[in-house]
Amino acid sequence: MDFFSQQQQARVHTRKLVVYLTLAIISLLAITHSIFYFVFAFSQSSTRHGRRVTHIVADPVSYVNSKLFWFITLAIIGIVIFSTLYKWLTLRAGGAVIAEHLGGRLISNTTGNFQEKRLLNVVQEMALASGTPIPPVYLLEENAINAFAAGYSPADAVIVITRGALTRLSRDQLQGVIAHEFSHIFNGDARLNLNLIAILHGILVIGLLGYYAMRGARHADGRAAAGLFGIGLGLVILGYGGIFFGNLIKAAISRQREFLADAAAVQFTRNPDGIADALKIIGGTSGSLLENVHVDEVTHLLFAEGKHYAASWWATHPPLEIRIKRIEPRWDGKFITHVEPTSENESDTIKPGAPPPPGENMVKAAAVLAGIAHIGTIDTEHLGYTQQLMQTMPLPLIDTSRTPEGAAQILLALVLSQTSLSATLHPTAQQAIKNKRAEHSTILPILETLPERLRLPLIDICVGSLKQGSADAADAFLRQLDEYIALDKKTSLFEWCLKRIINHQVATFFHRSATTHTLTRISNCSDDLSIVLSMFAQLDSGQGQQSLIKTIADKFLLNGVSYLPPDKITANTFQQAVDRLQSLRPLDKPIAIKACAQVISHDAIVAVKEVELLRALSASWDCPMPPLLVS
Repeated sequence: MDFFSQQQQARVHTRKLVVYLTLAIISLLAITHSIFYFVFAFSQSSTRHGRRVTHIVADPVSYVNSKLFWFITLAIIGIVIFSTLYKWLTLRAGGAVIAEHLGGRLISNTTGNFQEKRLLNVVQEMALASGTPIPPVYLLEENAINAFAAGYSPADAVIVITRGALTRLSRDQLQGVIAHEFSHIFNGDARLNLNLIAILHGILVIGLLGYYAMRGARHADGRAAAGLFGIGLGLVILGYGGIFFGNLIKAAISRQREFLADAAAVQFTRNPDGIADALKIIGGTSGSLLENVHVDEVTHLLFAEGKHYAASWWATHPPLEIRIKRIEPRWDGKFITHVEPTSENESDTIKPGAPPPPGENMVKAAAVLAGIAHIGTIDTEHLGYTQQLMQTMPLPLIDTSRTPEGAAQILLALVLSQTSLSATLHPTAQQAIKNKRAEHSTILPILETLPERLRLPLIDICVGSLKQGSADAADAFLRQLDEYIALDKKTSLFEWCLKRIINHQVATFFHRSATTHTLTRISNCSDDLSIVLSMFAQLDSGQGQQSLIKTIADKFLLNGVSYLPPDKITANTFQQAVDRLQSLRPLDKPIAIKACAQVISHDAIVAVKEVELLRALSASWDCPMPPLLVS
């Protein structure tokens, strides 16, 4: 199943969560009312022969019509819904919230620790090879071997890994684990899992309220203490019911997704031994169980089981033996019991790649179409190509990009490298450009000679570093970026792509909105598609754009799509069209992307500027597109 089908499947599971939550609430209400009904029934009394006699009320209608019934019903529903919404709003900032909630430490790009640098290299390689924004990486000080990915989209996702995994796994094994987590990001599991945390919080908070009520009873007197303790005890019992249903929901959602992520990790790395050996080490050494007090909230996110369950059908992960057998059918059943800690003696250098092929600023049309097919995947060919790109990246750029401040300076200088000193500009504007170029005189000459194919990877690396700074610093940089783009009083195509990528990734990471977009059918977006496809057609100097758009519209059954001349398209209308197409349904997005690819590849040769625009659109639509192979 491809990236888009998995995204759709994840949304189906999200809708199932609402159904599961409803069934859990109904079950909790049934349990609660059963208890209170018998209490209510026995509490009815009457007076006979001067004495008060208690008797059973057989008719439940009296209980249903009582104020107690409706008070309990509304109280439970209100608590669950309010708690779910509260948790969802808390998590809206993305995966970093979960990482920090568990006490994770952000690993800085400037770290001097070999193991941490090796991990960051593995994550960066996979992100660049798949066209995914480079996720921040957090470290949990746990001896167990475990990891997870969390986030609503690739732009705000993070990866969290334990100290045990960092010190006990080799590079290949670590790569297998990270590939597994990238699969969760691609398949929409990371988003699904955050929604699951919010929903389960709504169920489990009832027991939490009971716990606090019982603690409060210790500070009360007499009947108040007894009453508060009784209420608390009842809520705790009800909370255990919530835990029961919560574990069932997590197990129902998580197990099959873990098998899928294991298979994807093997597909990505072409190295089944990596992830299989990581699972064998978990089974033979320190295991994967975490000591963190918040582990219950994230068990379904983890690479391997995070806690022990009394019942196996509550487990969020399949047994290790079954997972290993699926990856390595001939496994002899033996776990790896002895592991040498990794050290700086283990080389993590990338082997030098082949020299850049000729025509590096052009790619074949077939590569563009193949790139569409690889959206949401990683393979060894793209990993090797990415390693080669990193070998050819100038070292001063790599060193400068490691800090948020240095990354910001590179991106601003990248804009200046594309800014022309036109004679038509006002002298004041010309002087402003000269002043800015003087400020960036150290790095500007390197960027002006940078091969075009290295620009997008460099942008991705710099954006990854920006995420390690603060939200205020990122906002200040975005304002400064607008100032630099406006220096020559025009916005080039490259500048638009640069701003689109940075705005989407940085704004999503630091300021993710709590609102969700209503998904749109592609049949309702003919005007927007006309604008976007016409813009791609105009990048080519060839003739026949009108017939080209008609041919592609007929091929993809895009009714109402037609060619628009340049005077009908402005920067503003193009921007709005791209924004609206972002809300396309998952299964409609590949149609739009493939149609764009067909436009730019119709003449067999594609310029890098066309590829940059296509990848900028894909990135802003959360469809990670790997770099196009130029050879």
